[in-house]
Amino acid sequence: MSKYTEILHFTVVEDLKAGTVTLDGIRDLLFKAEGLKRSYAGPTIEDPAVLYIINEWASKDAYAAFLNSPSGTAYEPALQVLSGSPLIRFFVEFDEDESALSAPIVEYATFTLKEDDTAERLKALLHELIDEFKAAKTSKYYGSGWGEVLDKPNVYQSILGWDSIEAHQYAVQQLPAREIIGKIMEQQFASLEVVHLALKPVVENA
Repeated sequence: MSKYTEILHFTVVEDLKAGTVTLDGIRDLLFKAEGLKRSYAGPTIEDPAVLYIINEWASKDAYAAFLNSPSGTAYEPALQVLSGSPLIRFFVEFDEDESALSAPIVEYATFTLKEDDTAERLKALLHELIDEFKAAKTSKYYGSGWGEVLDKPNVYQSILGWDSIEAHQYAVQQLPAREIIGKIMEQQFASLEVVHLALKPVVENA
């Protein structure tokens, strides 16, 4: 079942890097949130100063109810304390993401398409690629997800769990996965961004 997933990232303040500020305040606020299934947070492998927080809500209404609660009122200011850059936030209803967030490494991709009619083709290719990864068994299958970013036309995101960066790098070099990736890269992207996240649980209510 699709879930209303909040994905936000920002460059952290120096105090968070030094450990004099922690995520405890965010954890305390989210722990009290009804309708929050799970929350994960962690840096990108590419730039450890960039922190991602991913909150999986039961629904859009559950998220709205949280924002109208005392904990929700304090949520945004608490995030601002941690952030040394503007917050970037997306909302996605992934078609499948039951366990990808718990993987040691999460591959997180954002596709901006030039033409919306390429979306179904891209989705089919990604599912084909994931089937090949499952069959190859070069990494444990942790789960995957695909969905359109809400209120952002032609923007889609995918997540996929891996044992390690090395497992990902090895898998994409194998046939037929490499050929499928070639077909994906032939699609008409306005932009494509891929990062790898080392996430840890913040709250797990599911």
